Amino acid sequence: MGSSSWPSRRLPWFKLSLVLMGIVGIVHVTSHALAQTVIQTYSPSDFRGRTMAVFHMTHVVLLAGGYSSGHSPRSLERGGLRPR
Repeated sequence: MGSSSWPSRRLPWFKLSLVLMGIVGIVHVTSHALAQTVIQTYSPSDFRGRTMAVFHMTHVVLLAGGYSSGHSPRSLERGGLRPR
């Protein structure tokens, strides 16, 4: 998702950035639903709940890591914002 959202920061038009981010969000939700379907299809019925639990825990950890790395002072400086 990060590589698909970087062009929106470079666009001079805010409305076009909003449209682009909407498309990225729809693609993200669709790919997540597809991944869940594939995982549930290929996992045995006895382990389906456990498999989905591990899948969702991994997804939450990746999101939390991205959030924490994106809000560090060094990444803010790279983006042109200087913390006080």
